[in-house]
Amino acid sequence: STKNSQTKKHGTQAITLDIWGVQVEAGNVATAFQTATGTLAGELAACQRYYVRYSGTANNYAYFGNGTVNSSTNAYITIPLPVEMRVLPTSIDTVTASSYRLQYGATFFNVTSLALGTVGDGTKIGCLSATVASGLTTNGFVQLLANNSSTAYVGFSAEL
Repeated sequence: STKNSQTKKHGTQAITLDIWGVQVEAGNVATAFQTATGTLAGELAACQRYYVRYSGTANNYAYFGNGTVNSSTNAYITIPLPVEMRVLPTSIDTVTASSYRLQYGATFFNVTSLALGTVGDGTKIGCLSATVASGLTTNGFVQLLANNSSTAYVGFSAEL
């Protein structure tokens, strides 16, 4: 006798799976599900006390924040935070500096470095120090934008 072998091909599908209400406990008795705040929005706000990210997804020239020029090569950018962070942010999370630009009037300046700034109340307003090659005027008003990059983002971290 002969055997016929057939291979079945199965397609793949992308899915998004959101899970909520899972609680892991030691022991063999389950207790009622609990959250720290009682609501999904409250849980998000509690998480944002430690980390928040602003994304330019699907917008190559996304707006991140406003700032003031403090030298011909540097400006401080402030970004209101959605909730008060637990402490001053200790670091920022960004993509490469070339993914950002400053708009000064009708002129654009490519950002050469982006760092955590120290101006203002950093638990309520995030601050960035943006450096460009040259050409800014002290006390001028600037905006931080993505520089033709849909992957640009700015994250503030106040982790433990």
